[in-house]
Amino acid sequence: MAVAFLGLRLVELALETVDLAAQGLDLVAALEVPAEGLLLLGGLLELDRVEADALGLDGRTGEGGGQVLRTALALACLTGRPVHLEHIRGGRKKGGLKRQHLACVRAATAISGATVVGAELGSESLRFHPAELRPGTFEFQIGSAGSAALVLQTVLVPLLFAGGASQVTVRGGTHNAWAPCADFLELSFLPQLRAMGAEVDVRCERVGFFPAGGGALCATTQPISAGATTAPFELLLRGVEKQSFALIRRAHLEASIADREW
Repeated sequence: MAVAFLGLRLVELALETVDLAAQGLDLVAALEVPAEGLLLLGGLLELDRVEADALGLDGRTGEGGGQVLRTALALACLTGRPVHLEHIRGGRKKGGLKRQHLACVRAATAISGATVVGAELGSESLRFHPAELRPGTFEFQIGSAGSAALVLQTVLVPLLFAGGASQVTVRGGTHNAWAPCADFLELSFLPQLRAMGAEVDVRCERVGFFPAGGGALCATTQPISAGATTAPFELLLRGVEKQSFALIRRAHLEASIADREW
């Protein structure tokens, strides 16, 4: 539920504040950035000054998980503002970037032309300097059963403001514990996006479960034009229950097992 809320809150921020970078406004709680040299472009370019525009974020904030990273990347892409993260996933027993988080970084890098330092497995710090959002056709391999939905969560909203249509395929896990599954995106998340005026679609091309993965989610987005009218997001009441149902997916199991669980 927290993931769903944060994702929709990100949409609200994007629709209402996509020009905040030009105004110099903060979108997340920022820490002071210490004066230090920063190696970019594989160490070929050194910046020996404080980057006043960069946000310094502590990955131990809140629950100290991957959501700090994903939201920071998405907002950095939207605003064009650099972000420096330390103690990534510092609230977890084993912190740092895992394959799914690294796929999020690579996806955000691909759609924004960012320069990145620290994008490697196990890294607990990251320097992410976006350039300009670019539409296109993208494909990302997580390399494990990590959540494909969480990778999409990182790039879907920024791509709505990329100025052109995009198609994104993410290969990995589609139905994971502790992450929104493909069916949640289709039945819960996308209807809220569309109600706000977004043209976006996500389909599950292949189901992938833990530990094998091997699933694929494919998303298509149409751009939201500059100055276009979008509906604000407001969901304060649960509303009247209209329908209840269960959806059971199986992999290499007899149909009778699904019938029994039902």
